[in-house]
Parts: sequence; structure tokens; C-alpha cells
Amino acid sequence: METPCISLIVWIIIAIAAIVTMPNVSSLVRQHGSVTLPSDMQSQVAQTIEKKASGNKNVRSLIVVFNKKNGKLSASDNRHITKAIHRVNNDKQLNITSITSANQNAQAKKELTSKDKSTQLAMINVEKGTAISKQANIIRNHVKTKGVRTYVTGSDLLNDDFSTVTQAGLKKTEIIAAIFIFIVLILVFRALPVPLISLLTVGLSYLISSNIVMNLAKAVSFPISNFTQIFMVVVLFGIGTDYNILLYNRFKEELANGLDATEAANTARQHAGRTILYSGSSVLIGFLVLGLAKFSFYQSAVGVAIGVIVLLAVLLTLNMFFMTTMGRAMFWPSKNLNAHGRNRLWEAISTGAMSHTVTAIIVLLVIFVPLVLTSSQKLNFNNADELPDTIESKAGYNLIQKHFPAGMSGTSTVYIESKNGLNNQKDLAAIDDLTDYLRAEPGVKTVTSVTQPGGSKIKALYLKSQLSQLVTGLNEANAGLKKVETGLNQANTQLSSASSSSSTSQLNELTAGTAKLQSGAQQLSSGVSTYTSGVNQMTSGTAQLTSGASQLSSSVSQLNKASQQLATGAIALNQQTIAVPTLHASTAQLATGPHSYLVA
Repeated sequence: METPCISLIVWIIIAIAAIVTMPNVSSLVRQHGSVTLPSDMQSQVAQTIEKKASGNKNVRSLIVVFNKKNGKLSASDNRHITKAIHRVNNDKQLNITSITSANQNAQAKKELTSKDKSTQLAMINVEKGTAISKQANIIRNHVKTKGVRTYVTGSDLLNDDFSTVTQAGLKKTEIIAAIFIFIVLILVFRALPVPLISLLTVGLSYLISSNIVMNLAKAVSFPISNFTQIFMVVVLFGIGTDYNILLYNRFKEELANGLDATEAANTARQHAGRTILYSGSSVLIGFLVLGLAKFSFYQSAVGVAIGVIVLLAVLLTLNMFFMTTMGRAMFWPSKNLNAHGRNRLWEAISTGAMSHTVTAIIVLLVIFVPLVLTSSQKLNFNNADELPDTIESKAGYNLIQKHFPAGMSGTSTVYIESKNGLNNQKDLAAIDDLTDYLRAEPGVKTVTSVTQPGGSKIKALYLKSQLSQLVTGLNEANAGLKKVETGLNQANTQLSSASSSSSTSQLNELTAGTAKLQSGAQQLSSGVSTYTSGVNQMTSGTAQLTSGASQLSSSVSQLNKASQQLATGAIALNQQTIAVPTLHASTAQLATGPHSYLVA
């Protein structure tokens, strides 16, 4: 009797210590419960590159959704939304690293405004360090807009709400499990104390093992997830009730054989306890092996192994106290101590299955094969789908799914890391080709990149567009030079036949025209130099075109110089008309210069 009493006292002390030292489970699950992948997986490598690119800052993304329930967002609504975004941007508590909203530019407006104009988005990146729930509440207070529904969502916030819902669901699971186990034990033993004792021992095991797992997670980052406690509840209450039924049945049988409570308890533990120990060991090994997995979700199930160890210790010690002290009273009010009653239904089913094995297998196949073949259920790893629509982050997520492409609420990012700079023509061309390739993939709606920041090509950046502009400019220059040639030829003819008195008037006009010609030539030279500079940055295939443009620039410079000479000569001729033959010769020489370039 002394040993069972000692075990009771020890377990009471341990239970009190577990309650007092239990850490904040919800906070621990939020901090350490997220599912992580091995560091060599591509997604984890990408996160490392992202962190390095952001200056080793841990950043999370939040999305603000502005929605008009009926109709489009009005101009007044847009002004209020802009003010709300400014309020968020000016709040230093949020540690905002970047913010993108529809009011920034035309391209952002196109991407962040729904086609029906009823919904707008604002993308906010904030530094981690503050609880995401607190950051979301601050943003909610800033973005409240009269006449517009506002929601704050994002993948991190959805995961946080998922943890909250999971913890609430865990409490319901514990209550439901306790109720069903109580009912099952009542039906099995037709006694009131047995279900209570069984729930007490299993519940104590769960309390102590939860304390151990959570303190290990806090101290040494023991793997846990949102489902660790649920796994522990299901497994411990399931096998714990099973083991208790086995132990109590053997105890009941020994009491029916005439043994006293102490002897019956010892015999039950000796025989049934060995079976319990073997069965529990197999469960223990199975969950311990999951610790070798690389996926953190499976690793978190190792906590169940700790629970199994505690469960076996409680069941094989604490139960001894109740069995030795209560004896037959454990099965009150039932007076039937027959541990193995006969059940006609199960007896008929088992006898029929053994007698007609093939028929039984065929019947099972007829029942279950159609269920397997007609099942349309698909695997779904989206935590957001597990949240009720009443959660604000889920409501905002649903609006994004309704009004925008599916990937808008959680975009996929391709990171490219290089030892050398990527701001050169070859690498930018490769990135542009990758952008086009990704856009062509099935299911991809929009792809943005450094060469296509708005999700579509900028024509001015491409060689074809630049060559087209250059050819247009060269054609215009060619036409202008032809006009100059024609004008100079006419001037030469008129100067040859004109008198001194009329030459003076014509030279005045020629002087003014030559000044305009000089200004136009300078503008033309500047324009061709700009085109020549652009062509020099193109691929080697345009080298010949660049050379031609350079020759054109040189020829225009000669034209500019000749025009200046013409202006000087015209002024001198205006002062002394006797010099007309000299000007005539100079003009004739100038006329032959541009003509030779145009022919070339």
C-alpha cells in the first residue's frame, strides 16, 4: 500500500510543477510552430538571397484591401484612401521598408486596382521584430475609411490567425475527446469510476508531456508545429484509453477469480502491463523515427514520443493506487465482474467472416472500391482554406481571390544571384528572355522584372524600336540636306544673273536665310550625335550603322562650317557688292559639298 501512495504523491507534485512552469503555449507555437524546409531547398536559398539583398533584415509583407461593396470607388474614396496610406507610411512604429499603392503611378494603379474598379490594394513590407498581430492592428486603425470596407491580410497574418484558430480548435478537441472516451468506457464497463480514473490518468500524462515538450521548444528549439498538441491529444487519449481498458479488464478478471485488490492489481500489471509496455514501445519507436525526417512538420511529431513515455509511466504506476485502494468499488454500480462478456453482433460477424472468407473480401471490395474511385478530394496545403470566413484576414484574402489573379495574395519570386553586376546588356537580355518564358507558362497571369517592371515590355528599350527612330531621323536629315542643296543651287543661279543693285537685296535675304540654315544645321548635328550615342550602346551587329551615323555627323559639321563661311561672305558682299564674283565661286563650291555626301 505504501508504494501506490508514494506514486500518487509524486505524480501530484509533478502535476503541480507542470501547471506552474507551463510556458505561454500560444506564443511558442507562433514563434517556433511555422513549418520550415531544409536550408538547401530552393525556396530557403531564395529567402537567404532576399534577406541578403535587404541588408539582412527580416521582412514580412502585409496587404491592405480597400473595397466598395456596391459600385466603383469614387474620386472621393480614392482621396480618402490616399490619406490613409500616408498615415500608415508616416507611422514609425511599423518600421516600413517599402509601400506600394495604386496612387503612386499609372502602372501601379493598373496592377493594384481591380477591373471593376471596386477594389484597391496596398502592399506594405515591414520589418519583423514586433508581433504581427500588433502591426496589423496599427495598420487597421490607420486605414479605416468612411464608406469603404478595409481589411488587412497577407500570408504571415493568415498563418498567425491559423495558429490562433488551431489553439482554439485544440481546446474543443480535448473536450470532445474526453466526452467520447467517457461514453465508450461507460458502455464497456457500465461503471462510473472507471471512465473518470482513465481520463484522469491520461489527462495527467498529456499535461506533463505538454509541459516537457513546450519547455524544450523554448530552451533548445525542440521541433513543434501547430499540430503537435493535436497529435498528442489524439494519440495519448486514443492508446491511453486502449491500454487502460486492457489493464482494467485484467484487474476485473482477477477480482472475479477471488484475489484481493492488491494481488489482483499486481497480477494485472504483471501480465497486461507487459502487453502495454510492448505495444507502447512500438508506438514510441515509430514517432522517434520521425525525428530523422528533414521536414519540420514530421519532426514536430517527436513530441508524441515524449508523451508516450510519460503515458506508460503514469498508467503503470498511478493506476496501481486506484486499483489497490478502490478494488471492486472501481466498477460501481455494476456487480458483474465478468471481464469478457459475449456480444452476439460481433460474434456473428466474426464467425461469418471466418466461415466465408472470400465472400467477406468481395463484400468489402464492393463497398470500398467505388468510394476510392469516385473520390474527388484533392490535397490542399493552403492554410487559408482552413480558416473561417469570419476572420478578417480570410475575408480580405477572399476579396483578393475574387477581384485579382490568384497569385496576387501570395506572389512567387525568382531570385537571381551573381558574383558580378547584372546591369549590362547581356544579363538584362537574359532576364528579359526569362520573363517572357515564365509568362508563357500555363497558369501564369503576370510577370514583372527589372526589364519589364510593369508586367509588359517598354518598347523604347528594345533595339528594333531604337533603330526605327534612328532611321526616321536619318531620313528627315537626308530630306533636309536635299532642300539645302536645292536652295544653294538656286542661289548660285540667281547670283550669276543678278545685277549689283538687285544682288544687294537678295544677299540680305540670303544672309538671313543662311543664319537660319546655320541654326538648323546645329540642331541637326546635335540630334544626329544623340542618335549616334544611342547606337554606340547597341549590340555589335549595329557597328556599321554607328559608323555611318558618325560620318553623317562629320558631314553635318562640315555643312555647319560652310554655312558660317557663307554668312561671313554674304555680309562682306552686302558691304561691297563688287565682291559678287568671289561669293559666286564660294557658293558654287559649297553646293558641291553636301551633294557628294548625299550621293554617298
